[in-house]
Amino acid sequence: MISRDKTRIIWIDLAKVIGIYLMIIGHQNLVSDEWTRFIFTFHMPLFFVISGMFWHPSSFKETFLH
Repeated sequence: MISRDKTRIIWIDLAKVIGIYLMIIGHQNLVSDEWTRFIFTFHMPLFFVISGMFWHPSSFKETFLH
């Protein structure tokens, strides 16, 4: 069993908040087309990188039973 520390990492939380905020701005067309294209170049890769930082390999059985 993997021990999971429940403490929060503030800069990770802030990066996710900024990414979500920019995603909303981009999808609601609240900024010009140039800014929308700029936001779309990195908001999804940001989420992939953050989730990859916390990925821990486990067996299918272990994943399925949790």
